[in-house]
Amino acid sequence: MTGLAISPTDRQRLLIGGDMLGAGLSEDGGQHWQGTFGFRSWEMADFTWHPTNAQEVWAGTMSGPYVSRDGGRTWTEKRVGMPSVANNYTCPIQKILFDPNNARHLLAFGGSHRGWGGGPGTSLWGAVWESTNGGESWTRLSQVGSGAAPGVMQATFAGGSSSVLLAALAGQRVLKSTDGGKTWNPANTGLPAADVTWIAAHPTDPNLFYLTTESYQANGALQPGLVCRSTNGGASWQPITQGLYQTKDNNWALCSRYKVVAVAPSNPRVLYTADMSYWPLGLFRSEDGGDTWRVVLDGGKKAQTPTAYVAGPAMTILTIDPRDPNHVLAGNSEYVLRTTNGGQSWEDVTSTPAPGGAYAGRGFSGLVTTAVRFNPYQQGHAVLMGMDDGKFWQSRDALQTWTWGGQN
Repeated sequence: MTGLAISPTDRQRLLIGGDMLGAGLSEDGGQHWQGTFGFRSWEMADFTWHPTNAQEVWAGTMSGPYVSRDGGRTWTEKRVGMPSVANNYTCPIQKILFDPNNARHLLAFGGSHRGWGGGPGTSLWGAVWESTNGGESWTRLSQVGSGAAPGVMQATFAGGSSSVLLAALAGQRVLKSTDGGKTWNPANTGLPAADVTWIAAHPTDPNLFYLTTESYQANGALQPGLVCRSTNGGASWQPITQGLYQTKDNNWALCSRYKVVAVAPSNPRVLYTADMSYWPLGLFRSEDGGDTWRVVLDGGKKAQTPTAYVAGPAMTILTIDPRDPNHVLAGNSEYVLRTTNGGQSWEDVTSTPAPGGAYAGRGFSGLVTTAVRFNPYQQGHAVLMGMDDGKFWQSRDALQTWTWGGQN
């Protein structure tokens, strides 16, 4: 999963975006999902809701920006002024931002939080695009970073400011603009030479930012990734890791690394992040602005969250309800979890447990199916193969429920 969003006016309206999966819409809090229409690209990035229009939401994709004006059901490509579509990856957009003081003024940032670095044609990694007419047309404003793939991991305005922005770039850490995105300069004092994977701003304090990093090499060994905070507008950064896993291991898969941090808009003292290592991976919450953290879901607690999939809670994307700091969606390569009580309990919103150890889908799955076959000798029996941990699934009740056979 590459993007998650909760409507700022209706907590039951959810959006999921995935690489190769397009976007899914739920109107009942994840109980059921439906497909969406209008995309030519199935490689999704991040979503952005309009600040005042509850029906308007934007999505970045590997082939440019899209807008929905019916709450995420149908989508229209909006790339006038950008290069023509010679292939799906001509102009990737990771994030679209609204000017905090002018909703007709938008910026779009070229990149891929997923880390996609390929695709034929001119990809314009790190390009900054500007629209002054609500996204109807765009002009190239500037270039952030070197232009190397995969460009911008995430970008954000400073809280309440329409001129100060920070952008996280793979391999280039953080760059800052004080003139609305026209020019950019490094803002890395205190940061290790690590890939910065996400950046988030306090909603009202223009000096307060948070970021996450991958694990990194130092002193001849792999060091665990960090969550860092700046209290001076990005002039310097300090690690804030008290309570977070800081597992050291020269095996990249087992060394702590952090992919995303989320700040609750309605109570910015509340933050969430997740350790992406294979063990002892975990999802964390802070209630004091990052001074301390506590685990709210880890590999040992996975049994408390019935899910059809096999991975632990190594979450690549998080989003918090704009009106409720206890309502959170967390997604990874297999499923999406939802909590409505600040992490005390979690529900898989992509599948539902059924009798006999089976699972029923909810309409939008993290599986990328590569083959499906019906048994010619047994009515109602079908099997499928899926990528990643999808592996082998079978249904014996005409596709109503499924059991996993990946361990075989």
